[in-house]
Amino acid sequence: MSVSDSSALYFTIDFYNDVKSSIKNSSELNLNALVNHLTSFCFTEKFIPFLYVVDKRGFFDIISIYEMKEKFLSLRIIFPLIAELKKLKFDNKISQIFELDKGNQIYNEYESFCNKNGTLITEFEKTEECQKVSKEISQFIEKNKVLIENLSNLYYCIFVLSFYDILLKCSGKEKDESNKILDHNLFLSEFKKYNIEDEIYITNILANLNIDKHDHINNVYQNFLFVLNTIKNEKELSLRDKIGKEFFDAYGNTFNINDRLIWTIYEKDLNESKSGKKYIKTILEGKATEKEKFNFDIFDHIIQLKIKEDNKGISGAIYQSLFYNKKILIIKIDLDYFKNNNKISFEQFKNKINLF
Repeated sequence: MSVSDSSALYFTIDFYNDVKSSIKNSSELNLNALVNHLTSFCFTEKFIPFLYVVDKRGFFDIISIYEMKEKFLSLRIIFPLIAELKKLKFDNKISQIFELDKGNQIYNEYESFCNKNGTLITEFEKTEECQKVSKEISQFIEKNKVLIENLSNLYYCIFVLSFYDILLKCSGKEKDESNKILDHNLFLSEFKKYNIEDEIYITNILANLNIDKHDHINNVYQNFLFVLNTIKNEKELSLRDKIGKEFFDAYGNTFNINDRLIWTIYEKDLNESKSGKKYIKTILEGKATEKEKFNFDIFDHIIQLKIKEDNKGISGAIYQSLFYNKKILIIKIDLDYFKNNNKISFEQFKNKINLF
């Protein structure tokens, strides 16, 4: 059986009906229900035959179904979906697919499915609903081709990074052969395809997702959001730094960030005439608390605190986040000063800090 638009639609019509019902009734879609529906589908007998169809037609159809309801709805789905797939050991399914592909069995799986369900597929293809929906999706793709292509590329990156280890193992490559994929610049090039309004919109969508810090998807999510925030604030950041490969390389490999907190602070260089730099950049690392939703942030120095009492060896300053609406206090301690003045008691030391 050859692959046609209508036979491909047979695999995705249920997702279309979910969305269409919501549009018709002007009701909100339940994001969890959508994610659960897609997750279940990935473990049904339809999934591998669907992959064969996708190989011929791309992911455009299924992305378009959700984009028809709301721009970037598919983006709100992709991270929770992959988080669920990781929990359910989708890595095993990937291994199975690779094994089938090596033996050229993907097509056979599709043919076998069609032999069992051929009558249902043929009857569906003949329906007025099938022709109407197929035309509607095709017209939407034609009008929004650039958006759908960009989203498809973006989701490919997210998928590869999320299942990087198993994909690498199945492909038989050594880890250092493909490390280029673990690169912020990959996201940077993808996000540059969007206009500033879309970048802001995408950032807000992602920042409001409830991604658990212990989810397997969190590493990719945090890096994804970091690059987006950097681009969103590029105009402000460009006064302090050049955004590009060197900027991200300074952070090293952060795709195993887990509970690490990485904050970058910028302070005006008081010796600019000698150093030639307007700002001093410092990258601080620590452990994220449960209160910290985001692992990355960038801060600008706004106030140097002045304490009337003698407080040698300790200074404090207020910094404003460029990414989020928050301020932080950073207290700097001159360890050399206190090593040479060790007569100070712990209580005195604590009182000095409390002054700030």
